[in-house]
Amino acid sequence: MRKEPLLDGVPELLVLCLLRQTEMHGYRLVAEIRSRTAGKLQFSEGCVYLLLHRLRAQALLSERRKQVAGRERRCYRLNAAGRKRLARLETTWQHAVLAVHGCGKARLT
Repeated sequence: MRKEPLLDGVPELLVLCLLRQTEMHGYRLVAEIRSRTAGKLQFSEGCVYLLLHRLRAQALLSERRKQVAGRERRCYRLNAAGRKRLARLETTWQHAVLAVHGCGKARLT
């Protein structure tokens, strides 16, 4: 998928949403995004891993090493600061969706 400017904050929003539900490693996040959006949104592993490192550096995620399918993986989960960030992003996203939807409605004057 070609990246549109409107999608700039979407990878972060999706990653935080998924990590609110359960702990995941990077490759699983990539697969979950692809699966849950029916392939309409696909982000490279590089994009997701860079995002995970940034979110970890901002202290929005907790990280632990875990054996997954015989391999050691870094697994991430949302912490309290990450939940606050996600709440702000969801509010911003909901306002944007409502605004776009409102532009498509006919005005009765």
